[in-house]
Amino acid sequence: MAAPLSNDVWAVGVDSSSSNALIEHWNGVSWNIVSSPAFTSQSATAISADSSTDVWTVGSFGAGTAALHWNGVTWSQVPTARLRFGGVSAVAALSTINVWAVGVGPGVPTGGFSAHPTASVEHWDGTHWSVVASPNPNPQGNNSLFVIAAVNANDIWAFGLQLKGPFGERWDGTSWSIVPLPSGVSVIAGATALTDGTIVAVGEGTNGSAVILHN
Repeated sequence: MAAPLSNDVWAVGVDSSSSNALIEHWNGVSWNIVSSPAFTSQSATAISADSSTDVWTVGSFGAGTAALHWNGVTWSQVPTARLRFGGVSAVAALSTINVWAVGVGPGVPTGGFSAHPTASVEHWDGTHWSVVASPNPNPQGNNSLFVIAAVNANDIWAFGLQLKGPFGERWDGTSWSIVPLPSGVSVIAGATALTDGTIVAVGEGTNGSAVILHN
């Protein structure tokens, strides 16, 4: 869910009857389903907005991935940089020229091993999406990122999963680096940035209990 204003709230999902993206908008009075040709064969998984005229949602599109963009008037499809089925799963919009998305990208064979899926980070600079180098904690195993939260342009956090468990990454304005997570965490399912710069992440512990983390 994304809320640029109290009377301008967006929520996304999937229309099970058509397999198209389902996008609803709150105008301060009621929720309404928004229709657009851009939603066809698109499965929307996350949404973020930095203003009422710059809203982004990401998900899968056919056999690849795409982003949907709202400019205040219409929705349009914007292909992402790294195509992989189910690839891009979370997005954080900071400005019209600074949008981040994370997910799963195609792997690169290393050390005689086959190409396992890799955690993927993409950036929108106002013109196009590009893949930004990011570490994969387990090069010989599946890695994915599916949660992102941004404090500002120089403080962005992402969380994901690899074969040995969950992991975190942080952008400091220059590069992404691995952030160790406390023991006993099974998965991080969501995160948000508070106004004071604190990142709060929620998930599940290895014992099945709820987990809340903050930096």
